[in-house]
Amino acid sequence: MSSSSQAWFTFTRLSKSVSAVLFLGWVLQVALPLVREYGALVAGRTVPFAWNILTAGFLETTLVKLIFDVAALLWVAKLIEPPMGSLELLRFLCAVNILTGAATLAVIYLIYAVDHYSEKAGDILYTEVCGFHGMLAGCLVALKQIQPDSGVTLFVYIKFRAKHLPLLFCGAASVASLILGEALSTIPFVLFGTYSGWFYLRFLQIKPELGLQGDPSNEFRFAALFPDALHGPVDLLASICSKVFHIGLSQAKASRDLPALHAAAVDPTESAEAARRRERGAKALEERMGKRAAAQATSQASSPPRPAASLPPDIETGVASMPATSESTEAAP
Repeated sequence: MSSSSQAWFTFTRLSKSVSAVLFLGWVLQVALPLVREYGALVAGRTVPFAWNILTAGFLETTLVKLIFDVAALLWVAKLIEPPMGSLELLRFLCAVNILTGAATLAVIYLIYAVDHYSEKAGDILYTEVCGFHGMLAGCLVALKQIQPDSGVTLFVYIKFRAKHLPLLFCGAASVASLILGEALSTIPFVLFGTYSGWFYLRFLQIKPELGLQGDPSNEFRFAALFPDALHGPVDLLASICSKVFHIGLSQAKASRDLPALHAAAVDPTESAEAARRRERGAKALEERMGKRAAAQATSQASSPPRPAASLPPDIETGVASMPATSESTEAAP
């Protein structure tokens, strides 16, 4: 067996399945151009054909983009799928895909509403927007959360940490799309894919083993997606947005019913160990109380019953003669 075939078997099953879907979509749109018209996100056709919000993220129109997306997906899925789980990663991809498509559609409608008097305003409604780069941007955010300090080497000489990948990918994709004249079909997907991935992991992801909803850590706040020099202004903007849209309040309310939220958020390993110690202590206490109750029952069953205490004769006589004495006293002159 060749090394390439062995490497293929090391990739995760979900990433290979999604890669097969991307390849099939590319083949279909090449063979049937009608697939591109109704599979891509076209704002002018979304109202009757709402499924293009879902299908646009899995449709690539060029072979170069397809190869890049498949290679990047196979690589990043090997790092994020084992800790997340296949089902959770699939749920994550679907959430990012839907949020990205809906947000991109809203932006296109907004641009058309603002600039609908221009001669080319109608063209924006029928621009084909598609590609896997939105979900790929979300996967890079997941990699930042799971392995933020792991090293990444690009083209042998370029080295950086995984936590910088989302920002680098957004910048590189935006510059390339401006050069190639594909800004509308690339930039919204990349930016909204990054934000959707962060929003899902920050507020929506359920972690029952830790008793958590979302990731409240300071290292995964929104400002952490930006360079260190911008953390202050971005933190201020994020604080204003959370107060206006009540994002923080909804996250706290949703996580209120989850056990040990704050303890698990501080140190999940320590919280789990403390829970195990409490469970062992409660079990030992129950055993001791059970043994004590059994010992008391045994001692009561083995000891003879005590006789009822009787009053002395003189006390009995005195008590019985008290009414007669009282009567004789009243009869005396």
